[in-house]
Amino acid sequence: KWAAGSVIAANLVSFLAPWALEYEEYLYSGWSMYMGFDAFLSKTPHYQVTILFLALTLLFELPVLYLLLRKRVQSKKRLMLTAAGANALTTLICAGMERMLCRGQW
Repeated sequence: KWAAGSVIAANLVSFLAPWALEYEEYLYSGWSMYMGFDAFLSKTPHYQVTILFLALTLLFELPVLYLLLRKRVQSKKRLMLTAAGANALTTLICAGMERMLCRGQW
């Protein structure tokens, strides 16, 4: 129960943070300050789930998981390796799905 809640919280942080950082950069790079986040996602000329997305996911999710679960696991190293591996796998699956299902245009 505690682990599931921790993973959900860490996933929320890790999936929202890359888009928020990219959106902020997008707003201040000369594009319209009034474009909404939904328009931003549909008008950017690239895929959203990339290796940078994975790096940012790991950067934000691993510390959250470590802080929430470190006292509840026997091996902190195993916790980090499992979390990193699961994130790499799910990011790869999401990237594949995005490329197969989403037809973007700019």
